[in-house]
Amino acid sequence: MSFKEFKFGEEARAKILKGVNILANAVKITLGPAGAM
Repeated sequence: MSFKEFKFGEEARAKILKGVNILANAVKITLGPAGAM
């Protein structure tokens, strides 16, 4: 059985932003020098 927790407001924004930053950093590394804008 799956349990999903929905968050709203500042807490949700902070968690989404953290995930986006992790993803952006991973992509930036794989792009090499071209990723350093």
